[in-house]
Amino acid sequence: MPRFLQSLHGRLTALYLALLLVAVGACLGLASWQVERYVREVEQRVNRPVARALARELAPSLRRGLDTPATREAVRHAQALHPALDIYFLDAEGGVVREFKQQGAPARHRVALAPIRTFLADSTRLPLFGDDPAEPEGTEVFSATPVTYGAGQQGYLYAILRGMPHTSAAARVQESYVLRMLAVAILIAVVLAGLGGAALFGVLTRRFRTLTGTVERFRAGDFAARAPEGRGDEIGRLGRTFNEMAERTRAHLDALHEADDARRALAENVAHDLRGSLTSTRDAAERLLDDDSTASRDTQRAAARSILDDVGRLTALTDQLALLSDLDAQRLTPLAEPLSAADLAQDVALRFQPEASRLGITLTPLFDRPLPPVYADIALVERVLANLIENALKHTPAGGTVRVGGQAEGDRVRLVVSDTGHGIAPDDLPLVTRRFYRTVESRARGTTGSGLGLAIARELVELHGGALEIESALGAGTTVAFTLPTQAPAPGGPVGLSTP
Repeated sequence: MPRFLQSLHGRLTALYLALLLVAVGACLGLASWQVERYVREVEQRVNRPVARALARELAPSLRRGLDTPATREAVRHAQALHPALDIYFLDAEGGVVREFKQQGAPARHRVALAPIRTFLADSTRLPLFGDDPAEPEGTEVFSATPVTYGAGQQGYLYAILRGMPHTSAAARVQESYVLRMLAVAILIAVVLAGLGGAALFGVLTRRFRTLTGTVERFRAGDFAARAPEGRGDEIGRLGRTFNEMAERTRAHLDALHEADDARRALAENVAHDLRGSLTSTRDAAERLLDDDSTASRDTQRAAARSILDDVGRLTALTDQLALLSDLDAQRLTPLAEPLSAADLAQDVALRFQPEASRLGITLTPLFDRPLPPVYADIALVERVLANLIENALKHTPAGGTVRVGGQAEGDRVRLVVSDTGHGIAPDDLPLVTRRFYRTVESRARGTTGSGLGLAIARELVELHGGALEIESALGAGTTVAFTLPTQAPAPGGPVGLSTP
């Protein structure tokens, strides 16, 4: 197949030209048929009086009969003037009584009378075609008139017009000239229409070619390639649809890259935490084995405490991973119930007091006035507070302060966890709630953690319909806040935490 026909432009052009040629052929055929009918109409209209004139000329001889020498002589004289004229005398039922043909014998002996009666009654419906007795199935234009012959018998003089000498030649010339001029005009129109159609299809398919090039670039890896959307037609809508698909594909690819980065970060962080905890546990166990019976009670207690601390860190890590799996699988459904946010925050803070004391950090619950009860899932809110307090303790140096407080704000209660720690850099602030993300300063200081604390807190708050609000400055500390509703949710509705 030629390369041109492999393109949409080529196929459209070829199809257009083929349809154009078919239409031209149909027009030529129709025109030829119409010209032929016009010529036969002119021929019949011009020669319409022929039968009547012959009947007047033959009237004296017809009274003596159809087969008399006078009748034959009169007919021969008429045919000498009109060489293409075949004359038939019909009875009242259309039967051929006598024929005067230029040559040959008639092929049928009856003529349908309906065309003859229409011819005699209506002079406008031309051309009319009647049966040609010389042909078994043929028809021909004719002229006819009623006659009386012999002993008062009624019938018709029926003259077949096979191209009268004074009109036929001119008509044929006219027909040939008209068809020739029509063919030339149609040929010019076909050429112009073909060139115009090819140019038009080139313009139309150019946008398809542009869109195809964009798709090919996108397939080759240029995910920033976008199609022009200038018009509101089908091609424009196709371009917009492709762009929307490309945006979604790009977003999915970015999500896959983020998931891949998160998976690598997970493997790195978990491996780091496991390695550190297992190494510490192994060292403590080896100390116990090496000291054996000579080990002091204090040494044994220190080793056991180290092992318990490592087991606690591993347990916390596995709990976080399990909770993360539940969040991904959407297996967590918050159950709203009335609870005291102040009491819950104080309980969680009290649980972290020993750890804060060990680190030399002051952990202070600050609730100056009573707070109204809120509606939320107590276990999930407890996990949010625990993650926020634990994260604050990790990033606050000895001598610093971590505060847990809250206040009523209309139909909401605002809970806040603030610290006087190292703070978060502005570039890291939008990223700290992503899974497994750890700031450069955190890694440089060797702070332990998997990077899941803030991420899980954010997802649990979002599961309630809210969002975390984080404010931080390097060297000044960090404040994390979220709000809980004081009104019960509608039956069957979500818990509905509101944003700060």
